[in-house]
Amino acid sequence: MVNSSQVFYRRLVLPKIIFVFLILFIVSATETMIAQQTKDDTEKSTSLMLQFFGPEALGIHINHNASQRFSLNLGLGAGLDAHIGLNAYLTKRDLKRFAWYGGLQVYIIREVQLISGNLFGSMGSSTTNKRESQVGVYTPIGFEYTAKKGFTIQLDVGPNFVKDDWGQTNTASYMGSLKIGYTFKPKQ
Repeated sequence: MVNSSQVFYRRLVLPKIIFVFLILFIVSATETMIAQQTKDDTEKSTSLMLQFFGPEALGIHINHNASQRFSLNLGLGAGLDAHIGLNAYLTKRDLKRFAWYGGLQVYIIREVQLISGNLFGSMGSSTTNKRESQVGVYTPIGFEYTAKKGFTIQLDVGPNFVKDDWGQTNTASYMGSLKIGYTFKPKQ
């Protein structure tokens, strides 16, 4: 039986969040096409980071800097959770190594079931099909530091919009993430 909060979430909230995400993506693509060429080493760079907490709880996070103000990101977690998102930076990152950003990440997660002590749930077992999955939206505000040699760290926190709270870190109403990795500069 479907209750009214599920109908509200599916018909009103989720489509509006996806619409906002698509608008931000179009703005990012437009800015990238009309941006002037600069000597900025941040633009067109790609970061590969290990992510702790956040949508995947534990996973790999890739952040591609489409321009000085926007980056596209995606992640894949240990439990085959995944996200795709967009970050908008409040300052041009060629001026500083430290920048504030706001983001939007749409993700799909699976319920963690601790069976026989497996930390990451029932991955690969015969009960995998019994786990539930759901779509969520994470809207973080965070900061990024990128050293001249490429070391990168991101820390963010924000509201998490998800239908059911399963008692996991990635289904709480507020969530945060820590990402540590390396930024690969574009070849000149």
